Amino acid sequence: MNSHLISTAAKMTLKSHLSLFISAALIAPSAFGAEPPFAPQSTGLPVTLSLAKPGYVTAVIERADGRRVFNLASEVKAQAGPLTFNWANIANLSSATTTITMQASNVSITATQRPRYMALTDITGDPDDQQSLVRFMVYANDIEIVGILLAPFGSMSGAESATHSVISGYEQVRSNLLLHDDRYPTADYLRSVVKKHRSYPDGHGDFGQGAGVWQDHVGAGKSTEASNFLIQELEKDDPRPLWCGIWGGPVVLSQACYDIWNSGRTEARKIELLNKIRVWDVLTQDASYFYVEQYLSQYVHWCKSDTSWIGMYKRDFPGAPNSNCDLSWANANIVNNHSALGTKYPASASGPSGVKEGDTPSYTFLIPNGLNPDFVEDWGSWGGQFKRSGGQSAKSGFGNSGAGPTRWTDEENALLARGENWIKRLTAVARWRDDMNRDFAARMDWCVMNKSGANHNPVAAFNGDKSLNVVYLNASAGQTVQLSALGSSDPDGNTISYRWTHYFEAEKSSGKGLYNNGSAISISNSTSMNASLTVPSSAAGKNIHVILEVADNGTLNMKSYRRIIIKVSISLPNP
Repeated sequence: MNSHLISTAAKMTLKSHLSLFISAALIAPSAFGAEPPFAPQSTGLPVTLSLAKPGYVTAVIERADGRRVFNLASEVKAQAGPLTFNWANIANLSSATTTITMQASNVSITATQRPRYMALTDITGDPDDQQSLVRFMVYANDIEIVGILLAPFGSMSGAESATHSVISGYEQVRSNLLLHDDRYPTADYLRSVVKKHRSYPDGHGDFGQGAGVWQDHVGAGKSTEASNFLIQELEKDDPRPLWCGIWGGPVVLSQACYDIWNSGRTEARKIELLNKIRVWDVLTQDASYFYVEQYLSQYVHWCKSDTSWIGMYKRDFPGAPNSNCDLSWANANIVNNHSALGTKYPASASGPSGVKEGDTPSYTFLIPNGLNPDFVEDWGSWGGQFKRSGGQSAKSGFGNSGAGPTRWTDEENALLARGENWIKRLTAVARWRDDMNRDFAARMDWCVMNKSGANHNPVAAFNGDKSLNVVYLNASAGQTVQLSALGSSDPDGNTISYRWTHYFEAEKSSGKGLYNNGSAISISNSTSMNASLTVPSSAAGKNIHVILEVADNGTLNMKSYRRIIIKVSISLPNP
């Protein structure tokens, strides 16, 4: 059979690392359907990249259907200018059932950096938006903040004042943050991307009134500098998606979608722009959403959290992690003695004292910690876990018209609590809360400490590979799979510890993951650098998601992760 090569001139972005993706086509059909095991072969051909600035480059192969398959080479630090990259050491691939070929010569790819993110906030409606904004500032090195769009349910002047107060606090600590990472943007840049929509003093909560009232928010003549600015970002010649974190209501986004769809652009261009949008929506707090659901749901990718965001702060459920979030912890680690930025963090919000930050999961899944570097909705991460919304109750807000490949809602996680489903859904975030808050506190230390005095994330390596990329292994039922964190280290010289776990909820709703009746499979030596697991017979045709956690013993015990996906072959009957 002739191979059909896919164009190699594609650009995509993965976290804070400069990343190269080469599309590939299957030479022959596989007996294993859409998710076969792989045995790629290297051509040895070089690729030349032109880097605008120094950075890290990681090469991986991407299959024609968009599935990232395996690493071609470990992370390489490069200076600005041309870089010739040769494929090297394809590891951890044994099965020869399928072959992938690639064409890589004479390709010039411009590497891009970091995920693009816009915060659509109702700041001043609840102090927790200001809490989330303070945390957001110390992750501005890892996430490209392209907009802070204001649509408050209170005073616009109050929203502007609160936002610029946080940015001013950031401005006073940026010089110290630069000691830890040189990618922190200037305060003037952040000020330039703050845009106003309009305030909605009576709009909060009208989502519950249903689809009949979206016209109160969206339509002709209702465009603002914020909605126009969002469209300008979508229009940029940038292949990266635009992540929109909905901290309040989606009214700015809905108006932008309305303006795009009712413009003079060609239909193809309209769809192209809408397809760039990725939404992480906290509770959907105004009825403008129904415009998008009714008319454009097939084009706009939307993850809606009704419950999991509560996992950032809810403490009174079985197994809840109650440390690292109460008022005394917030005062000691965020507010007091942590610079001008720390003083901008409200010690209490509506409801709990201490950390609330219900909007924070809308961007924490983008932080490059190795847990979910491909941003796959049903894999689970610091931003929670999602499942396709088809067949969900009306409470999901999607209804039948919104069900489909672009709609996702909260997935249940049973690790912390085995009670009602709403409890299980919030544990998808709560299970990571201690890790997230320790990480946040360590970064607040960066505001006042030099590099040698502060703590930094360890490196979680798999079998010598120190990149953030997902590791794919092939196995069959009954096989013992060896797992090694060889090469893991800590930049501060701290002692590191290891923990291997089966993330059995990953890919649960799709049936692709090994759910194992809601319990983790056993991993031998699960707290050692080298561990192993035996693939159960029930895993045939499934993916086993294993998470490696590497923690240091420095102040606040920071962590990094690696995700290992074991693709288990289907046992075919003897002829």
